Amino acid sequence: MLLSICCSTFSCFTRALKKGERVYLLGLEQSFGHYHSVGLKLGLNLLKAREQGTLVFYEGLKKMLELSAIPSPSPLSSASPGVSSLQGLYREVLAGLGESRLLLLDNLSLLSCLGHSVQAVAAFIHHLRLALRARYCSNWHSAQCTLHTAATG
Repeated sequence: MLLSICCSTFSCFTRALKKGERVYLLGLEQSFGHYHSVGLKLGLNLLKAREQGTLVFYEGLKKMLELSAIPSPSPLSSASPGVSSLQGLYREVLAGLGESRLLLLDNLSLLSCLGHSVQAVAAFIHHLRLALRARYCSNWHSAQCTLHTAATG
């Protein structure tokens, strides 16, 4: 079992969908339409994948703006006063993951642009990794249960 958090890595996404694995895509910068267009060029029909439940697309930027009115103190909080916490986004992502073994995060730098500190974004990723590992890996030291972050720049 391979658990992954991939940042803007379309190859992880393509591989998982072609294998029939459930994928959760947290879209912060791009819309579903963008990914669907790119997918069609690569032979993937993301509308069909979404209808079949293989793909879950979460409108992260839209939700971040909705959740920004609810500040709460937590390790995922932004260090900047008056800026909302990432706790709400974290809870929503975890709730939506279901049986997804692949979580793709589209351009996390937008969280900083929204005023969240680097520490808050790092805590967000850290807690997602811990939650995924706890959910799917009974033996944390197993060679068959790895968690990696792939980033492209």
